[in-house]
Amino acid sequence: MTRAILLKSARESWWMVLMAVAAILLFETLFCRAMVSVADSLPNILSNRPALQYFIRMLVGSDIGDVITPTALVTIGFAHPFLLAVTWGLLLTIC
Repeated sequence: MTRAILLKSARESWWMVLMAVAAILLFETLFCRAMVSVADSLPNILSNRPALQYFIRMLVGSDIGDVITPTALVTIGFAHPFLLAVTWGLLLTIC
């Protein structure tokens, strides 16, 4: 690829990259704050609602019923469908 094509691509897609990064940062900030504030009461909530346990098991890919810590809850945000949709949308649009 020539330098001119690379510069043209960078000029045309800088705003998409900026919007995707802003969306990811905003989502991760809000998600981490929410998970840290809910971490203490989540074991009680999950023990009463098996449907919610099943949903979280689908989201994470394993049963986190025994190891619910704030760190484990925050890591869900790295594989959240919104984050994956923004990332894949950006990649498919640019490529």
